[in-house]
Amino acid sequence: MTIKKGATRWVVLIKNIAIKIPALYNFRGFLNGLLANLHEIEWSKTKDKRLCPVLFYIPGGWVVIMPECTPIDAVNFNSELIDKFYPDSTEDYHPDNECFPAEYNIPVEYKIDSFGWYKNQIVAIDYGT
Repeated sequence: MTIKKGATRWVVLIKNIAIKIPALYNFRGFLNGLLANLHEIEWSKTKDKRLCPVLFYIPGGWVVIMPECTPIDAVNFNSELIDKFYPDSTEDYHPDNECFPAEYNIPVEYKIDSFGWYKNQIVAIDYGT
């Protein structure tokens, strides 16, 4: 078991899953952790293949469970990687989900820790805010 501490959430890695829970540093941080989880839950409903899927969650943002992804290295972290998260075409439009426009950018920070390998492709693992 490994615990990674972020700004608003803690991620517990057990076997092949990542369990994201709001951090208990302070009340404001805890609330931001709940919101971060809620954002990932909503974005995962798009079924966009650029996102690490949410496998299970507890309503209210208390817990989010995702598959554990392999971290990417600096060689794979480049502008070609990032470009697919900010498309300029409508090929990724999801007509069954009306809350996201035809062209949308994945809300993911431009930092190496926001991405990982999942099923042989690079996906956003920390997204939504």
